[in-house]
Amino acid sequence: MVSVRDRLMFRPPRLGTALFLPGLPGGGASIYDRSIYKNNGAITGATYARLPSGLPYLDFDAATEKVDLGTTGILTLTSGTVLFWFKCPLTVLDNMILSASDKDTNAVDEWQLNAKGGVGWDNISFVTRTASANVQQLQTAEDTIVANQWTQCAIVSSGTAISMYLQGVSKAITIGVGVNNGDWFGDVPNLDNLTLGLLRRSLGDVAPFVGGQTLLRATSEILTDAQIMRHYIQEKHLFRV
Repeated sequence: MVSVRDRLMFRPPRLGTALFLPGLPGGGASIYDRSIYKNNGAITGATYARLPSGLPYLDFDAATEKVDLGTTGILTLTSGTVLFWFKCPLTVLDNMILSASDKDTNAVDEWQLNAKGGVGWDNISFVTRTASANVQQLQTAEDTIVANQWTQCAIVSSGTAISMYLQGVSKAITIGVGVNNGDWFGDVPNLDNLTLGLLRRSLGDVAPFVGGQTLLRATSEILTDAQIMRHYIQEKHLFRV
């Protein structure tokens, strides 16, 4: 029996939502997409856990754990928003939250969203890679994320520029390589998978994520500062932040 709390928590997402993974209880080896596209994810290794608030999340704690979201329509979007909550111990450099790649090649065409850990890092990194070269390598400032703290992160492409948000607040972006040109999923050729928890390559999966993830949403909407802050305010009580 589904409780009143769960019915309220998992109300239908906004129009324009291409993927919404709230981690509905009872999913077992699947995580159910609550958008109209039903891009359910196949879970390998990761397990469901619950916050004290009752919100379910996926817990990743080993190198092979992932959620395979297949070749969803998201991979054709050239602008939009990805928004989610995560926590990570940040004990290693690369903790791949969400990625897309051509898994039959090695580091050729990729879309990467990564929590970077360690001295000089503890930040969010976003990379688009085409023909074995980073087109965009963007990151928030050092020490903008905290180990093992639930954090809301949003990344937005207007089609011409990327913006990043933590706890509802827009953050300054440092350009490591290339330019901030707004490239999004549909701007990277040959992507054949969308994956939570690691980056798939032909020579072996890399950058396994350790920690928790929940409430992942991807939409064609270009959310505004006010809309992203509204999401944070409405949801932060679930994470006691």
